[in-house]
Amino acid sequence: MSGFEVAPDELRAAGIRLVGLARECAEQPALRYAAKAEQAGDPLLADALSDFQGASADAVKGLVGDLDELGNGLREGAERYAKHEDDVHWEFPAVETAQPSGVIPAALG
Repeated sequence: MSGFEVAPDELRAAGIRLVGLARECAEQPALRYAAKAEQAGDPLLADALSDFQGASADAVKGLVGDLDELGNGLREGAERYAKHEDDVHWEFPAVETAQPSGVIPAALG
């Protein structure tokens, strides 16, 4: 892969936002409440409602977990890119352009 740039600050900000969204989603009051399936009046409807509520709760938990994982991954990636950039700049601090005479006064290191 080539021809792309990484902006660690933007990755970090996106990761923080995704983790925040995951927390907001997990804290929604609607996720704490459910209709009592047994009050549906019909045993088949009650079973279907119970199954649906269970599947919905599992799906939300999975999505929230994925969102949190993605956000943390973006933040970790941002830190790795930033560290890599720092390491590269530390190893190769400056390269000056060649002077008209063709002599390079300061090379790597």
